[in-house]
Order: sequence, then C-alpha cells, then structure tokens
Amino acid sequence: MLDACLGDPDASRLRDALERRDWRSAGDFLNSVTDPDHRAFYLGICQAAPGVQEWIDEWVAAEPDVTLPVLVQGTNGIQWAWDARGRARASHTTARQFREFHRRLKIAEDSLRDVARRDPDDVDAWSGLVTTARGLELGKTEAWRRFDEVTSRHPLHVYAHEQMLQGLCAKWYGSDKEMFSFARKAVTKSPEGNPLGHLVAVAHIEFWSGNGQDNHLSRSEVRAELHAAANRSVRHADYRAKLGGQVSHNWFALAFSLAGDHTAAREHFEVIGRSLTPSPWQLFDDPVGMFRKMRATARKRG
Repeated sequence: MLDACLGDPDASRLRDALERRDWRSAGDFLNSVTDPDHRAFYLGICQAAPGVQEWIDEWVAAEPDVTLPVLVQGTNGIQWAWDARGRARASHTTARQFREFHRRLKIAEDSLRDVARRDPDDVDAWSGLVTTARGLELGKTEAWRRFDEVTSRHPLHVYAHEQMLQGLCAKWYGSDKEMFSFARKAVTKSPEGNPLGHLVAVAHIEFWSGNGQDNHLSRSEVRAELHAAANRSVRHADYRAKLGGQVSHNWFALAFSLAGDHTAAREHFEVIGRSLTPSPWQLFDDPVGMFRKMRATARKRG
C-alpha cells in the first residue's frame, strides 16, 4: 500500500490524531517540531489526512490568536481541492469538478494568506501559496513572488521547489524549456548532498508523460544527466537522509526504470524498501502494481 507516513511512527500518531479529530494532540506535536524540513514533512501528513475540513473550524475557533490551526486548514485544503478536481488532465476534467476545485482552493488560499499576513516568516504558508497560485491560475509572476518568499527564508525547501517546477511544466503555465531550466539550476545551485537532485528526474518524467510516453528517458544523454543528478544528491557522500527523503529515491527509481537502467533503478529500490511514496507512482492507474512490477524487473535484471 501507499504509505504517506513512510514508516515514521510520529507521522502515524499525528495522522491518527487528525483522524480522531484530536486537534490538541496534533497541535502539541506540531509545535514540538523545530527542524524546518521535518515540519514540512509533518505538514504534508496534515495535507493528506482525510476529513480535516469537516472539523478544522473548531480548532481555529478555539485558538484564534494562533496561526497553526489556520496553517493546517490551508495546507489540508490544497489536497481537499485536488480531490475534487481529480488527477486527470484539464481536457478530461468536467466544469463541475473545476468549479468545486476552485471553490475549495480559494478557501485554502485565504487561510494560507492569513497565516503569511500574521507571520510573514512562515515558510510553509508561503510554500502552500506557491501551489494555490498555480491552481487558481494567478500567473507566473505571482507564483515566482511566492516562491521567492520561501527561498529567501529557506533556500532548499524541497516541497516549494517541487511545486514551482510543476507550475513551470507545459501542462500549466510554463514550457519544457522553463521546466528543465528550473530543475537544472536548482540542482547546480544547491550544495552537494542535497536531495533537490531528484528535480531532474521529475522534469524528465514530466516530459516523458506529456509527450506520449516515448523513449525519451532511454536516450544516452538523459541517462547521463540522471546519473549526474543522483551523484550530486542522494548518492553523494555528504547526503544525509531526512524525513520524507524516500521521495527522491522513488523518483530516481522510476526514472531509471523507464530509462532501462535496471542496475541504477535497483539501487534506489533497495533504499526505498517498503517506503513507496504517492509521487511519482500515482502517475499510473495501479501505483502499487507498477511499483512492484518495476522493482521486480530491477531485481531480476539489475
């Protein structure tokens, strides 16, 4: 199964608290997290938790002078909105789905803007606003402004980089050229051993997905770039895995599998273990089945 908690017991307890509507326990835990990357990971757990919008107003009303419940409301609202839209491309999304998507996303936008207004240094609020800018089609300039608000405070914020890259895809308001340029610059500007290297894998998979799933990834120059990105990031001697770091290995595992480099793919599958992440496998109708199939091939042929 897809495990949003990635085997982390604290994440499991946080998700359980949210599902039990125990906002006091959830708040106490989130307030105890000081590492900004860990905080982003646990807010990701909040984002994916089902049913939060049904009761979050209770928490907001109980602590009107605190921004955390509003941040959780906005962060979770992003996933709530995308649940209404579905994963299909725009051409296969109904007008009714789009209306509900925008209604929900506007709620998330308003919540996150409220947090950013009250606490301008909350990088996770700004990071979420990068996503809502894309969904609400506020334009590239506004998305960049919000992204710059994040990176001026936390230059290596992984989620914000992933969301900005998505916005620069051709399927949103960018182009293949802009997408690849952003991914490559982010990797070369980041210190060696930083996980942002997987943005190169994301860009190549996005290109492959958007161009009829051709043989793009099997080209020798693409394989070479994937290896260079892995060598600079998750393979580097200075790399130290953090919570949520399995996402990078999942992207590289898929990219190398599609490239036919099963030896490289096997390396990442072995690190992943059971930590199958929703992205990138939700690109497929049967995410778990595709993961297992590619892992088996990598183990057999790698």
